[in-house]
Amino acid sequence: MTKLLSLSFKNRIAFNYFFSGSLLIVLVFFIIYSVLKYNVDEHINEEISVELNYHLSNVEIINNQIISTDLYDWQAVENNSILVEPIFVQFYDFERNTIDKSPNLKVNNLKLLENSFNNTFFNTEINGVAIRQFQTEIKNNDATVGYLIVATYLEDEKLVNILKNILILSFPIIVLFLFIVARFFAGRSIKPVEVIINTSSQITKNNLQARIPLPQNKDELYTLSKNINSLLDRIENAIEREKQFTSDASHELRTPLAVIKGTLEVLVRKPREKQEYEEKINFCIKEVDRINNLVDNLLLLARFENEKQNIKSESMLLNALLLDTAARFSQQIKEKNIQIKSIFLEDFYINSDYSLVSIIISNLFSNA
Repeated sequence: MTKLLSLSFKNRIAFNYFFSGSLLIVLVFFIIYSVLKYNVDEHINEEISVELNYHLSNVEIINNQIISTDLYDWQAVENNSILVEPIFVQFYDFERNTIDKSPNLKVNNLKLLENSFNNTFFNTEINGVAIRQFQTEIKNNDATVGYLIVATYLEDEKLVNILKNILILSFPIIVLFLFIVARFFAGRSIKPVEVIINTSSQITKNNLQARIPLPQNKDELYTLSKNINSLLDRIENAIEREKQFTSDASHELRTPLAVIKGTLEVLVRKPREKQEYEEKINFCIKEVDRINNLVDNLLLLARFENEKQNIKSESMLLNALLLDTAARFSQQIKEKNIQIKSIFLEDFYINSDYSLVSIIISNLFSNA
């Protein structure tokens, strides 16, 4: 199992094809062999049974002596040989002595086995040649007066054995061919995976535009490729947002820092009055506060970009929020000689996060 897991994905697919295909071939070969052997055995047994019933129907018992009416027919046939007629017949008396037999047996005799083999098909030999025989008792008034044996060659079983040898010899060749075919189709099966691997290796932080081609068949690989492309889209958008955030942050912070730096450079050029130092220092303190406010807003924006901020929706009176914001900017409004008129014909309510809406309104006032 460890060695199998260490194989490449392509070889594992090929091995699964090969293993399952080999099992299927073995199963098919076994079924073919079993069905053919069963039919051949049934055919041989049926031939023996037909011949057995025929001879039993032509047997006469006189004074407990068995007389076969086929005796004269057998003697009339000349030049019989052991290979001319495939059916062999032999009669025994109750003392197991031969009474009669088919001429094609010549000097040979069929083996009369013990009674446990009665009414049973079994294989034996005659002159070293395999035969199948069936022996049964001949009875008269429930008394055994003799035995009848019918046998035939197992020529058809030789064909079955030949087929078995052919199947055994052809199995390695078929398995080798199956392995080659499995490797070929495994290679074709993982081509979309190779495309995914090659495309993924081309994707870097500076090259996020590459996308995996979607397969024509909308199967599991199609879904995988689509999901990877969606993931790449989200990563690209996140990086673009990060770049934009960095650019906005540097732009917003550069201006107040430049003002503070310029103000301090002016102060150190020559000695100045205490009042002038205080004015410039207070000015720098305001710029620092502005920077703090910018940092807070940028961090808030970053949290929203990362979708980590939970918005608390609540009902709020927009009229009161506008008046409160205007009151906070009253000093700046006075310094700019600006007049603000608040005219509300009715109360306006909205459902949103109070702090976030307050930041939006404050930014609008600040920019104005």
